[in-house]
Amino acid sequence: MANANYEQFPEGFTLEYLTRVIYTAEKKTFISGIECLHYYLDKIRNKESAKIIFSGDSTTAGGGVVDPHYYIDNLLEEFFSDVGVPNISIVNSGYAGATTGDWITSHLSADMAQNPDLYIIRFGINDGVVSASTRLTTFTDNLRSGLTTIRNSRDVEDLSIVLVTPNAMNADSSRNNEWIDEIYPVIRKASADFKCCFVDIYNYMHDPAAYWTDEAVLHPNDTSTAMYLDLYLDFIYPRIFQATNHHIYAFSLINSWTAESGSTPGMYKDGNGIIHLTGMIKDGIYAPNTVICDAVPDAYRPAQNVIVYSGADSFVVSWNGTIWCRSVASNTLISLDGISYLAASYR
Repeated sequence: MANANYEQFPEGFTLEYLTRVIYTAEKKTFISGIECLHYYLDKIRNKESAKIIFSGDSTTAGGGVVDPHYYIDNLLEEFFSDVGVPNISIVNSGYAGATTGDWITSHLSADMAQNPDLYIIRFGINDGVVSASTRLTTFTDNLRSGLTTIRNSRDVEDLSIVLVTPNAMNADSSRNNEWIDEIYPVIRKASADFKCCFVDIYNYMHDPAAYWTDEAVLHPNDTSTAMYLDLYLDFIYPRIFQATNHHIYAFSLINSWTAESGSTPGMYKDGNGIIHLTGMIKDGIYAPNTVICDAVPDAYRPAQNVIVYSGADSFVVSWNGTIWCRSVASNTLISLDGISYLAASYR
């Protein structure tokens, strides 16, 4: 197979074993072209709302997942909840049996109608189940046709796209690693031509062993789905944002407690799973056991009741989502800044 389909690699990288890329640097890299995601990453950095759509076949839909908790969209929703990011919506647009032909005739228009900010595309396994003499050409034409349609209406400044290789597999004579070797350079070249990030889960877990897939040796199982998402998080929500991009959850105060003018009482979670309270409150009922907030989200709750202090005043943050007065001397003005505790659910 000719190498003409490959873009040029940076100095220090080589091509080996036909279509598989083996990096000669100290650490293997499975993500390239992350600069093409600046539209989405800027929204994340600026704490703006964003929509992520996973589009693909049954390997995206979760055909090998046993525990629904491990569907990739459910895992990602839990992750964003755990790190305290409230304004990211996630859609799983995976369809069993889908090919790139189905994508360009049906699913693509439905996906674009939802106005995604990050569009993660993963097709290919079912395109192999056609005539061996035409399947590569058909896959190539369909993939590039779909990407042309997208970029004609939304360029890299208006939509971030990720092209993901199929996972390693050995299901039958048409859906196996040999087929992935054929389409790998097509996906990689399309990612460069259409300004998409490229993610190589094929080489990330290259052995299609039963302990990474379902019994058909086709679909990722619970464990490998989680591992793939862990790789994706390098661009979906980089660790530096987890440590610095604090989204404040504003309290719904009750029992006459109000916010000081110009203050937003609330809490945020840092990258170590520590909850930090912030803001100033006043004028509420401060008798012992009086609840000041009764709607702390699950991701911000401690494993068990904890006592926290603001000067000489003390409060209890409970495991069931309430904050109440323990020993408060006055309701004139209380600062919550500096109060912190460990969340039960953290990363």
